[in-house]
Amino acid sequence: MAKVRNGMTPRDVVAILGPPLDFTDETDPGLGGGAGGRAGWRPLGLWWLYADWPKPGVEITVFFAHGEVASYTERPWHPPEDEVVWDEWAYEVMVDHVALMEEEFPDQRLADQPGWYELTTQEVLDFVIATRADPIAPGRIGHSARRFDDVDVLVSKFRV
Repeated sequence: MAKVRNGMTPRDVVAILGPPLDFTDETDPGLGGGAGGRAGWRPLGLWWLYADWPKPGVEITVFFAHGEVASYTERPWHPPEDEVVWDEWAYEVMVDHVALMEEEFPDQRLADQPGWYELTTQEVLDFVIATRADPIAPGRIGHSARRFDDVDVLVSKFRV
């Protein structure tokens, strides 16, 4: 796997690691007045977080300043055991959904797409049923993502 380096753009990072699991956008309120006091605001930077992705047991943080990678850290990461929730129902939903899409849209050549059948591999299914994607607060959508060769798998959860 190629390594993230200083000076890369967000697009370069997504090409290597896929979309981030989470991000934090920091701004500096500055001293400018203007409408609503926002005229002086300027970006400090953007933090992207990859936890347990693109490979299990690793947390990656990428910091962008002025639209380029300013720092990159990779360290071991393991979720606390009480954070892992097994959504067993998702296994059957995934397999059924892939089959249904092929049946309902045969002219779309879904099965010819890179990574299509990878959606039903044991590795992907294990990720989907055990992913930590619970929302952090009511009214929010939680999400998690991971790259598997030719396909990015994104899982969203929300409280009903």
